[in-house]
Amino acid sequence: MALLLCCSVMLFPSSLSWIEIPFDSEVLSLGGGRSIRENPAKLPFSRNIKFKFSSGKWIEFLEGSRFEISSKFIGIDYRSFKIDDTEYDENGVKIGDFKNKFDLISIRSGFKVGESLSLGFEYKNAKEKLYKDYSGKANLFSFGMCYFPSKNVRYGFLVSNFGGKVKYESEKFPSPFKIGSGFEFKQGRLLLAGDIEFYEKEKLWIRWGMQFTPYRFLSLRTGFIYQEFFDVLFGFGLKWRNLILNFAIFPHPELGTTQIFDIELSF
Repeated sequence: MALLLCCSVMLFPSSLSWIEIPFDSEVLSLGGGRSIRENPAKLPFSRNIKFKFSSGKWIEFLEGSRFEISSKFIGIDYRSFKIDDTEYDENGVKIGDFKNKFDLISIRSGFKVGESLSLGFEYKNAKEKLYKDYSGKANLFSFGMCYFPSKNVRYGFLVSNFGGKVKYESEKFPSPFKIGSGFEFKQGRLLLAGDIEFYEKEKLWIRWGMQFTPYRFLSLRTGFIYQEFFDVLFGFGLKWRNLILNFAIFPHPELGTTQIFDIELSF
């Protein structure tokens, strides 16, 4: 259980903290703009049907994959993670290995209330199985708003994971409630993005990043996250017709290196 507890405490002080991991290489490497790119209110501004698959490791020991399909009307997202762990007896003798498993299914939808303004809602069903038969589950909701006054300027506001507590057998714990606000500004080949996020009983998270597209087929990204300490993110994207490949890397001096790979196909 040591690795799991370390992951939860260092990331967020609540249960189901893993559902707030940005398991998307474009979102992770850019740093900012998360309140827009993960916002259900963004859907009405989409023009294509998209299929997206992500795979990788978060701080080395949390392995996972994600499958997403979305259109301008509805989006469905499935995520699955696991952590390999070991059980020891009271004398420190190894008993055996086991896996902690985490699953999330979300359904989201949005609609326009004007030419530039939209609202969106998301339902999440999260489950986790820890240490043999110890399991938890929760039904959570998110609400978002997007304002895109032009092609080059976008704003987003997102309230995530409200509506219930996480149930572990006879116990209940708080969910990772979050309020976030962000922007994106594009000028030529340069994109700037920023976010401010508030988690309950946490200090503010500040996210900032930029993307430079020297060629139509290549995008270079870097981002920064600040919450007591600075973390630096890197990534790139390759595009060929309707196919996009993205890669992100997040080197951390204590927790190891995060690497996430995405493949996206649109019609």
